[in-house]
Amino acid sequence: MRKKWLFIIATIFTLVVIIFSLRPEKFIIVIDAGHGGADPGTTSSSGIHEKEINLSIAKKIAASLAKANYKVIMLRNDDSEISLQSRYEQANALNADFFISVHANAIENQPHIEGIQVLYYPDNEANNEQLAKVMLEQLLTTTKAQNKGVVARPDLAVLRGTTMKSLLIETGFLTNEQETKRLLQTTYQQKIADAVTQSLNRYANDGWLAKTKN
Repeated sequence: MRKKWLFIIATIFTLVVIIFSLRPEKFIIVIDAGHGGADPGTTSSSGIHEKEINLSIAKKIAASLAKANYKVIMLRNDDSEISLQSRYEQANALNADFFISVHANAIENQPHIEGIQVLYYPDNEANNEQLAKVMLEQLLTTTKAQNKGVVARPDLAVLRGTTMKSLLIETGFLTNEQETKRLLQTTYQQKIADAVTQSLNRYANDGWLAKTKN
């Protein structure tokens, strides 16, 4: 009987070790709050700067990911200005697994347009496109925002310059008054953050977010 219990305890211990080894702690996620400092990004009709919304949402994404046991690095934690080159060079130097840039959208003279869009760099294996599609799907499911699609953007420096899987999330249009109000809500920002974490959990569980780069 004693041997049986020792075997059961040893088995449970082994399972616990395996489970903890599979947790996504080893994954490094770089969060880039777009713009900052003298670069405000776009500005809403009510005077809200994109850089402020980006930072607020980015902080919530970082906190949500950290709670899920990812290692998270924020490129800026305050209203500081960082060059585009420095953003992707820092991410590359960290040997990160994933780079997420947080932005807000704008379109002149079309205040009715709203919704979430995910931009990606078109790598040869189409990893970024796959991730963008799943990310957008989860964001739309969680926020109920309008679908503005996934868009290949080979011209964006922070996506082109990074050596890991990378995305840029356009969280909404500051040229749309109602969407701007939503983006300022703590609960809505948290929905975006939780959706990002849920998306990365799917990749981690499926083994897609491995140490292989683009």
